[in-house]
Amino acid sequence: MDSAAELLAHAYGQARSRLPEACRPTSLEASETVQREVLALRNKLPGAWKVGRLDGLLYSALLPVAKPSSIETGPLLIPAGTKVELELAVRFRASISCNDVATLTFSDLPDICDLIVLFELVGSRFDARASPDRFEKLADSVSHLALLTGNRFETWSLQTLTSPQATLFENGTAVVSHTGNHPALPLEALFSTWQARCVRERCDVHQGMIITWGSLTGVHPILADGHYRGEINGVVVECDVTIATPDVSGLGTWVA
Repeated sequence: MDSAAELLAHAYGQARSRLPEACRPTSLEASETVQREVLALRNKLPGAWKVGRLDGLLYSALLPVAKPSSIETGPLLIPAGTKVELELAVRFRASISCNDVATLTFSDLPDICDLIVLFELVGSRFDARASPDRFEKLADSVSHLALLTGNRFETWSLQTLTSPQATLFENGTAVVSHTGNHPALPLEALFSTWQARCVRERCDVHQGMIITWGSLTGVHPILADGHYRGEINGVVVECDVTIATPDVSGLGTWVA
């Protein structure tokens, strides 16, 4: 029987039912192991972390290296059903050993990281009729497809991260806005969850590695080709997208 990682790795751009019970992860640690195995099977280097809460469970999901967002390179091909999230993320300015990661505090971040704006593109590998449990969703890195990084803040503080103003534009029209506290507060708890996983797995932080803190504008469906622009406190990320017809032979050209 295929492993959970093999089934999820081969489901990019497709949809499947729940994982077979024999290989279904039943703990946070098992889901985290599947995340790493999926990256290896897809020949993707780990380079980012997605932190959040899922059905009451705090998590840190390991993601592939983020892609710089650029409208100059032409439209990005995405699978049908893709959704977009506008997020804030921190990007480490220098590498940090696992031992030093263990001593970091949330308040250290402005001194060692840039604050950037990004899009996360999401699309579940599970069929809409399936009802995966939280550990299956975590094994799937909570529907992650790709991170598209935008501009960075010239200066920032923890207040910038925890109380942002954000707007998502679709073809020039504002479709979702957020003002006030970050929906994922308290972010310190998510930082501690990420830190604990790094210590547990002996993970070093590499220069340029990203932690993204979750959507400020919900999960917005991309229903047609178009231009997307996100602004958070005046800092911008933007991209053009084209919806590709599902075709297994063409998966290599997709954002995933």
